[in-house]
Amino acid sequence: MGRLGGLARTAGPCSRIGWQSYITVPALDDHVHINVFPEGYYGINRIDSTRITITLVLFAAAKVTPQQILTRYFPGAAHASWKSIHPISRPAARVTNERIWLVGDAARLLEPLTGEGIYSALATGEMAARHILSIDTVGARAAARNYRREHGRLYGPRTFVNRFVRWTMEDSHRSKCIIGALKLWPALIAHMVEAVQSPDSGRHSSISAQAA
Repeated sequence: MGRLGGLARTAGPCSRIGWQSYITVPALDDHVHINVFPEGYYGINRIDSTRITITLVLFAAAKVTPQQILTRYFPGAAHASWKSIHPISRPAARVTNERIWLVGDAARLLEPLTGEGIYSALATGEMAARHILSIDTVGARAAARNYRREHGRLYGPRTFVNRFVRWTMEDSHRSKCIIGALKLWPALIAHMVEAVQSPDSGRHSSISAQAA
């Protein structure tokens, strides 16, 4: 719809490919784990007593498969069935032209690592509905302008943190340095987590990170 309405921007070349799977790894705690290695990075978290979900990003130029990475870091894991996505990033779309109103990933895609995609979809859907209902009062142009402004405020801190995390993960040596620095100032991690969480969530994430 965004492309048909002239709102979506053409995605440029993406040097990374995303992969996702579910694997059985009995001995794992309930924390989110992130590992950065020369060919890319992955994040894992438990979904039940024996299974975890793994989201893996590999550089397109890397001569390695997702299964090889899985075998490297989880030697006891069985062969996994992988789903892929490419590109995993694209330019933000114009959110509305007063006739079409884009919400969620259709309007702006944040990488899953920090995206909070479900919250963003619900929040922008409610936001768009509220501004559409205001058209009879303020007019279509003003309603669209107000939606663009509020949409930008919602994504501002999330976009900043997302870009910072992506930049960190793109180089394993850089990741080691930044993770080492964050260990000295753990409050910075709390601020970044707060920036990508819903305003009323009140949740606190526990993240274990390492760079290979």
